Amino acid sequence: MMTGWQTMKSWSPLLALLVLVTGSVPSRAQDTRTIRIILPFAAGGLSDSIARLAAERLTAVLGQTVIVEPRPGAGGLIASKYVLSAPADGTTLLVTGPSQILILPRVSKMEFDPITEFAPVSNLGSSPLVLAISSSLPARTLAEFVNLAKESPGKLTYASGGTATTTHLVAALFFSHAGIELTHVPYRGGAPAVTDLMAGHVHAYFGNPPDIAPQMSGDRIRVLGISDDKRSREFPDVPTISETYPGFKLLNWNALFVRAGTPQSAIDRLSKALQEISRDPDYSARVQKLGVDVLGTPAAEFGETLRQDGALWDAAVKAAKLPKE
Repeated sequence: MMTGWQTMKSWSPLLALLVLVTGSVPSRAQDTRTIRIILPFAAGGLSDSIARLAAERLTAVLGQTVIVEPRPGAGGLIASKYVLSAPADGTTLLVTGPSQILILPRVSKMEFDPITEFAPVSNLGSSPLVLAISSSLPARTLAEFVNLAKESPGKLTYASGGTATTTHLVAALFFSHAGIELTHVPYRGGAPAVTDLMAGHVHAYFGNPPDIAPQMSGDRIRVLGISDDKRSREFPDVPTISETYPGFKLLNWNALFVRAGTPQSAIDRLSKALQEISRDPDYSARVQKLGVDVLGTPAAEFGETLRQDGALWDAAVKAAKLPKE
């Protein structure tokens, strides 16, 4: 009977050949488990587009199949609960923006605290919201729009993609900052909000860039500003709101999270892979076409961003006068 040492000696020629050909010794078996990115929204939106681009590149970098799985409903709670019920092993992730992590717990009594129940992996990218108004209004600049609203308090209307969404709260915070009052008209998503804005049924809308950009070449809306403190690469001629109201900045973002308790090694592996793909010029160009600044922020750094953003969303919820339900 051969000993372990004798067995290794008998394999040594094959091992030597493998090292010569591959330049390395055999490693442990590749992880073949499918990684699922759970989307709290219907397919086709900004979060979905970014997640699918990331999934495509992660599949190549990690050597594992990465898929995006929409589970919309209940304001994102269905997706969140699904991820929290999955094993904490780094194979089930949540892709979301501020709504599910920072806004929802500020406006609703929840069964869990997203900040403590989820662990950040990486911020895929951030983007400003774009303030567009109906061309039925005579205003052509942000200052003229504000003056028009001051002349008729509460008579102008603004759309949102739904109550307590980022499109609602960014608008409410700006209107409070500018000292104007508009009537809120919530819609079920950005597409119908833009449709009614173009038809002149509502007067203003703070929308995500992909919702607004296709309509900018027409004459039915006017874009007055973006909610960043620097001009957008995609809309260089659109002024920032901070050029008129210094200090105003509130961004939307799309990030990946896992269940709290996931091994740090699994989080680090995912985070490093996302940092790697964020440096890929082709990937960056495709994400930037969506009006998003590519980030690939490390997990610890993004965790600090979440803490800082909390105060901004507190102010936005207060400006929207939303009671906690």
